Amino acid sequence: MVEATKTLENKIKSVNKDLALILGKLAYHTAPEIVDYIAELNERDYEYFKIIFSGKIAIEHYLFPGSACVFPGTRRYISNHNDVTRKYNKEYRAIIDDNVFPRYIWCYLASGKCYSGPTWKSTGLNDFELAHIFTHKESEIDNEKDFFQSIDKKINPYGDFTSAANVVLLPKGTVRPTDNSTMIKAVFYKRYIELYGEKTLNGRRGFIEANVPDWYSDIKWNAPFLPDNWKHNIDDLIKYRNDKIASILGERGKTIKPPNNSTGIISDTQKLQIEFVPSDEELFKQELIKTKEAGRTWYYSNGKTKTDYWHADKFTENSNLRGNIMSNNTIRQWKTLGIVKIKFEIVQ
Repeated sequence: MVEATKTLENKIKSVNKDLALILGKLAYHTAPEIVDYIAELNERDYEYFKIIFSGKIAIEHYLFPGSACVFPGTRRYISNHNDVTRKYNKEYRAIIDDNVFPRYIWCYLASGKCYSGPTWKSTGLNDFELAHIFTHKESEIDNEKDFFQSIDKKINPYGDFTSAANVVLLPKGTVRPTDNSTMIKAVFYKRYIELYGEKTLNGRRGFIEANVPDWYSDIKWNAPFLPDNWKHNIDDLIKYRNDKIASILGERGKTIKPPNNSTGIISDTQKLQIEFVPSDEELFKQELIKTKEAGRTWYYSNGKTKTDYWHADKFTENSNLRGNIMSNNTIRQWKTLGIVKIKFEIVQ
């Protein structure tokens, strides 16, 4: 009698929770304050990139309301093109990179210096690997359809390649589970939404909480990285990126300095005013966690006002207040709709 062939059992499902508990303690995300600030600078510099991208790069895949893309116009190198990295590729209408530009984000945050091998090592960053949470490749976007109510097929997620919200640090040797385990992906997706909301994701809306494991709340996440000098370092990073991309595209001469003497072009100085009652944002957040509801008054440029309620049933201590607010579809269209101010008031 021929002995039956033994099969090897894949036991990854039985240890997904254990892996997630470990990875949560190891992963470094950038703080929401950093992501929000980069989004502000991207809005400021939108017209600058629109000019230097003209006829070369489709800007809508990189810069949009809420985008935290640090090196717009840049994509991961394509097979057989890795010999021309950090150069413009006419066929792919993008600057091709071999995963170096994402390192600039962490290098500037940790040291205030431009990326280089010695700097990466001296800061201890060489003990880590980069992991992208959401895909930055159009060929993989369908893999996320089970996690969102809608995905715009016209949008390619190239901006997520160098998004400050999407590039996390994990110790060397621990990245692979985030690539291959759907359950591990789910918990990192959820953590992303908690920190930044959906505003930084291009074309993906309505995160489906039901696909997150019920033991998610057991994960104790590492605190987001927020060094004392982060804003100064981000200013230096954005100044570097504006000049670098213009240089690669041969458009350096088209740089126009705005009135505040910063790099890039300011196309619209109007900002959406958000008022909180109570005015202290941290106090407001703590009250919102308790009440799960806030009154919301909309103020329009024509003088009209409208009042409704923000139902925040899923808002928690780990949620980003402004990120949740700006992920609202109506608020994302505030310029088009003529909204100039929104007041949020805790319902007693």
